[in-house]
Amino acid sequence: MTRSRLAAPEGQQDRELGPLELAVALRAPVADLYRARELGLLPEPGPTGRWSPAAAAQITRDWPQTVTAVQAARELGPARSAELLARVSGLPVTAAHVAELAGRGLLISSRRYRNRPLYLVADLHAAAADPVTLALLAEITVSSRQHGSAAS
Repeated sequence: MTRSRLAAPEGQQDRELGPLELAVALRAPVADLYRARELGLLPEPGPTGRWSPAAAAQITRDWPQTVTAVQAARELGPARSAELLARVSGLPVTAAHVAELAGRGLLISSRRYRNRPLYLVADLHAAAADPVTLALLAEITVSSRQHGSAAS
């Protein structure tokens, strides 16, 4: 008898699972499980912090859709956002440039973490694909390089 890719490991079908055990059963990074929970995509665990067998089975059945939603909600801070924009645009983007785009309303912070803004990866890709935003980003990067060389 073959086991499906998302089936619970042998002996775990009839007991409560904690986050690490559930991540192993899903063959997923535990960070994805925590993020899915943070986004409200999972049922709350019981009072012991563990999921019942029925809840774990439901999570397992829904996991492909859940992981898609987690990936869509992936966020980056200013430095990683700059790296992504630099990679997709070919421009020398810095965290200061990301802040300038946000200040002009072209990027919206999804939330703050440790007092730093976070940006959705999907929004960053959309900004890089928008010709107007890309032209402005090019102008910002050229302007900052000119100001930087004039100051030295």
